[in-house]
Amino acid sequence: MLCLAASLHSLHALQPSVLHRDIRPENIFLDNHGRILCVDFGVARALTDSSIRSSYAGTEKYMAPEAGTRYARPAEVFSLAGVYAEILCIMLGYFPANSLDTEMANGAWKGRTARTKGLEWLSKEVTADTSLEPDLSLGPLLELIKTMLPIHPHERPKAGDVHDSLRAWRTDYVCCSAVLTNEHDDIVTPPSPEKGPSGSYARVYSS
Repeated sequence: MLCLAASLHSLHALQPSVLHRDIRPENIFLDNHGRILCVDFGVARALTDSSIRSSYAGTEKYMAPEAGTRYARPAEVFSLAGVYAEILCIMLGYFPANSLDTEMANGAWKGRTARTKGLEWLSKEVTADTSLEPDLSLGPLLELIKTMLPIHPHERPKAGDVHDSLRAWRTDYVCCSAVLTNEHDDIVTPPSPEKGPSGSYARVYSS
């Protein structure tokens, strides 16, 4: 999880920043050396002189509520929280499709009812879990996930902040534990058209 946050931060910290726009488990791989690979940049966009996109892209289950209207880097943190929730589910000994997804009625994280049900189930299971030592409790991870899922984008942490929280939770990481560079702030100004790599045009808010 630490490497996922570091990878997302590395995209957001680029000049210009890059939005992957389809953060989900199927787009995350490990290579033969155990390194994280984020794949499928087919809908990715560079934030060339822009900070917010209004195009609709991604996978419904992990998409943020604002996707398609005011999409920016916080939307990717929301999607990452959905991935983290499934990792937490696996750490608790469950397969998401047979547990977490069922509790959420196969809904998307942006849906209030599905999100509430999913977090309630995770909270119950984390509280009941006794398989780990007290200092390795999964509670802090669940609390971090909650901070990444607010409806309002500006209430979510940046990917770098997520990374810092994970570094504070554990000290036995073997990679991706270096301090990260800062992301620049988003500045919102009127929209202008920009042509994407696929040839289609998306609405972009230029800065």
